[in-house]
Amino acid sequence: MVEIFLICAIAVSIVGGVSAPIAKILFSTYSEERKRLESGGQPRFPQTYIQPEIEESSPPKYSQQREIQEVNNRN
Repeated sequence: MVEIFLICAIAVSIVGGVSAPIAKILFSTYSEERKRLESGGQPRFPQTYIQPEIEESSPPKYSQQREIQEVNNRN
């Protein structure tokens, strides 16, 4: 039982020791980027993806087989 507690305590300390510096780096980078953008500067990390343009969709096209089935169902 004590071994499990010690293993958990060690794991928590390792995770805390690694996550704190990473969080500090991320927060400082975000703060610098936000100040740069608010002052009218160019972003250091531009978007690396292209947003798809919204196009008006045409109505779905049916296959000839489906059209024949619909016509037969109507008759």
